[in-house]
Amino acid sequence: MGWNQASAGVYVAASWVTRALTLHLSWLALVLAGGFVLGVFPATFALFVAAKRELNGELGNWPLAAMWRDFRRCFWRSNAFGYATSLLGAAGLLDLVVLHGEHDPVAEVIRVVVIATAILLAIWLPNAWIALAHSETINLRAVRMSALAVIMSPLRAALVAGSAAAIIVVCFFVPAGALLAGSSILALPITRLGKGMH
Repeated sequence: MGWNQASAGVYVAASWVTRALTLHLSWLALVLAGGFVLGVFPATFALFVAAKRELNGELGNWPLAAMWRDFRRCFWRSNAFGYATSLLGAAGLLDLVVLHGEHDPVAEVIRVVVIATAILLAIWLPNAWIALAHSETINLRAVRMSALAVIMSPLRAALVAGSAAAIIVVCFFVPAGALLAGSSILALPITRLGKGMH
């Protein structure tokens, strides 16, 4: 009986590793198909939709075909969303760099506002990708709903964001794992954690 349970556990683990690897390689192919600059955000949207479907048992054996459809369907909108949020983060970082040597009260207030905004953005962003994947589209309503989900469940949203940050740190220190399945190692667990929010 113990041997059967162990072999069943190994089979389940091998199945998950294979699925994570397949999802990651599909994501990588889509990133390259978009020439990286235009591919990373549509590929990420397609990955999160695929992660949601995988967790619901709806993905099937060949995720690349489904991910390709989602990649093409929301190509421009996911790029607009991704680059808008990236520019917002870059603007905040630039503000902190510019204000680094300033010590007057106005600079201190601006610094606090920028840091608070950065924290809120860091909490909201992974939850936004999950919410957009849940709705399987990118539009203003889905973006507003993702913000509302974070407001309604702040602890769970912080748990999702913290988990995403922890996974990114682990992938940084284990580059082989990040190279083999990094994107899906991120998408699958945080999609599972955020599942009840959306």
